[in-house]
This record gives sequence, structure tokens and C-alpha cells, in this order.
Amino acid sequence: MNKFTSHFLHLSENLSLHYLKLGESKDAIILIHGGDRKFQNAQYWTPLFHDLSNSFTVFAIDLLGHGSSVLGGSQVQSQRASIEIQIEALRKFNDKVLLNYEKKIWVGRSYGANVVLHFAHKYPEMVTHLSLICLLYTSPSPRDLSTSRMPSSA
Repeated sequence: MNKFTSHFLHLSENLSLHYLKLGESKDAIILIHGGDRKFQNAQYWTPLFHDLSNSFTVFAIDLLGHGSSVLGGSQVQSQRASIEIQIEALRKFNDKVLLNYEKKIWVGRSYGANVVLHFAHKYPEMVTHLSLICLLYTSPSPRDLSTSRMPSSA
């Protein structure tokens, strides 16, 4: 049985995104954890890795300020990045890690579902499928709505 591998994606001087990976499929499933204490890092998803890796390349991301991801130059879990910063970290992850995958299935739980929902709203071309588990929705600011990239209806 294969074991997942641990990786870091350097985003900037003070930001590094940690993720786990298992599988070698042309389709990717990207798992984003919640924000509560028990489920606040990529390790939450590891019991599902082997079953999912039969059909997908599985990625589980530690959001910035969680798990092993670095926010502000340290691995301090008490720090929180804004949803906008999380979204841009996921965009960079997509641009650097997910480019060659045919399908990109984004799954978010709780706070992670909120981040993934906003990511899909801002970058719909980067999402093939979306699954939201226990969504705790917070509305984007009016400024975010005015700069939305969703296509308008014809």
C-alpha cells in the first residue's frame, strides 16, 4: 500500500503551503479541511486517501496558518489568513501543481468549504466539480462582489 507524500509550495518570503499527495491519476481531487481544532489540517483527510487514490490523484492542503503551512514566517497555528489570502494561495497551488490534470474536484469542509466556494466563484475556470461539506457561509464584501469574475448571463 502506497503512503502519501508531504510537499511544500513556496508562495512568497513568508508564505508556504503544505500539502499531502497520493496517487497518479489524470484527475485530481483537492481536499480542504475545516477550521475547528479537531479538523484543522490536511491529516483530517488521510483515512480517505487510499480509496480515493484508486480513481484520483489526491491532494490534501493545509490552509495558511494551519497544520504545517507557514504564515508570516512561522508555523503558528493561531494566526489566521483572510479568505482572500487563502484564495490566492489556492490559485497559486492550481497554477503550479494542478496544471496538467484534466479534472479538478475541489472538496471543502466547514471553513474550508467557505474558502473553496469563494475560490470557485472567483476562478470558475479552475474548478471542474465542487463539493461543500458542512458549509459555514460568510458573504463576500461588496467590494469582492463588484470585482467578481463570474460570467454574466446573456
